[in-house]
Amino acid sequence: MPTPDEQVLPGSAGTSLGIDLERRLDRVEQVLRGGAFQPPPDDLHPTGDGDYFMIGLEFLRHFVECGGLEPGDKVLEIGSGLGRMALPLACFLEDGEYIGVEISRASVDWCTRHITSGFPNVGFSFLDIRHPLYNPAGTVVVDRSFRFPYEDAQFGFVFLTSVFTHLTRFEVKKYLTEIRRLLKPGGRLFATFFIAPAEHEGAFESFDQRFRFEQSSLHNTYYSAPPHPLAAVAYDEAFILTMLKRLAFGPEVQVHRGAWHSGESAMGNFQDMIVATRGD
Repeated sequence: MPTPDEQVLPGSAGTSLGIDLERRLDRVEQVLRGGAFQPPPDDLHPTGDGDYFMIGLEFLRHFVECGGLEPGDKVLEIGSGLGRMALPLACFLEDGEYIGVEISRASVDWCTRHITSGFPNVGFSFLDIRHPLYNPAGTVVVDRSFRFPYEDAQFGFVFLTSVFTHLTRFEVKKYLTEIRRLLKPGGRLFATFFIAPAEHEGAFESFDQRFRFEQSSLHNTYYSAPPHPLAAVAYDEAFILTMLKRLAFGPEVQVHRGAWHSGESAMGNFQDMIVATRGD
């Protein structure tokens, strides 16, 4: 399968991209739009809203422009789904490596057949984490002893999209603690959240009214209205930033507000995006 082959000038967060890196991103889009790949069937684990290829390409650009992703990075995705992010990354990470962890065995099997078969530096692993909506029969509980099955300081880039938006407050803390362990010093975390609007009091709705959040008994945490509180979860920005600071991320953390609440986003993202760097 074809992959980009231009010489790369690595980008960094907050700076414009070099011309060779722009060409690489353009080439990835050409490859994905060239007809060599087909999206997964609709009857598999849902991939979320939007075009399968375009959403992946959009986030690849976010990873590079905001997260400083480089073609030689070793990347971990937590919640890899049906490979919507993995496929453009497979084309981008010529000299790097990608590992996706997912709680749907069917999704892992599909990605292994259709993505890993063409990209040997891309792999997927099934992790049977219990979730009341997405894997209620799971055998792995996220408790104080939970660990992702990887050694310390392995990855240069760890990302999660639409994962923290379905986790409890305890699970968010545990995942962030584990991500800090897995990242190399200087490695980057890229994650999407629903960050509660600063001006709200009590319950609040999203701009498109698909989500209505109710404040829980825990400060800074807002769950979806019953009967499915984990269908969407929001957190105050201060809670997220405090957690990252305690885990020695920083000193600066990027916060890119999405369109889910106000209807506007400078970068075109729907959910809010957080980018943080692990300290030494």
